[in-house]
Amino acid sequence: MNNQFTHTYLLTTGTAKIDKSRANAGTWEAVLYMSPATESVPYGGANMCPNAGRCADICLGSEAGRMAMPGSKRARISRTLMYLNRRDAFKSQLVREIDAHVKRCRRKGLTPAIRPNGAQDIRGLGLFVARYCALKYGSEVKVYDYTKIKPNKIDGYHLTYSHSERPESLQTSLDWLKSGGSVAVVFGIRKGQPLPESWHGFPVIDGDKSDARFMDAPGSVVGLRIKGSLKKSVGNPFVVIG
Repeated sequence: MNNQFTHTYLLTTGTAKIDKSRANAGTWEAVLYMSPATESVPYGGANMCPNAGRCADICLGSEAGRMAMPGSKRARISRTLMYLNRRDAFKSQLVREIDAHVKRCRRKGLTPAIRPNGAQDIRGLGLFVARYCALKYGSEVKVYDYTKIKPNKIDGYHLTYSHSERPESLQTSLDWLKSGGSVAVVFGIRKGQPLPESWHGFPVIDGDKSDARFMDAPGSVVGLRIKGSLKKSVGNPFVVIG
């Protein structure tokens, strides 16, 4: 392994959105950020988002805020290479960090939540975390993810489908909403501008207020505003206009 990618913590427990969840929803999320899409490939990694499309151009996992900083990129790649090359050590460290996070939440009277896929989209990783938390903590720990992989109902694992520009995505989004699932949609509006009230007949909630998706009402459209580079967002078919 390239020595610039040294051992690092796996879970992130402090970002602007996580802080909003603590203030607005009484939850404390711990998020695992690995490399989105093909970011790690030049360093011996792999595509960590098998269904990535034009979202990769403006991915919050690498293109916005602190995630765009060199140190954050090195940490993402380090975690990715550890996951790919040292899977047992990765899982052992991950469960230790989950246990530590649960203890912190209990001390502070907050609901613990784990998001296994902060920038990547690996369903097997999410299932591993969901099963571990269910066996050890029951319903105390909330496990959730956003995904572009076609979702299905999984006990103890809340999935929010991410609408994309792919032709089949609209029907997948509508089917998931009709079944009571949540769908995230990035709208072509900036911070401070109002979101539309509905999308294809389903109510839009403000997804920028909190990341606690497991608390959303069934059949909610999670409205997200453009973040990061506006230049990259304009004309990107992943972004919904109107």
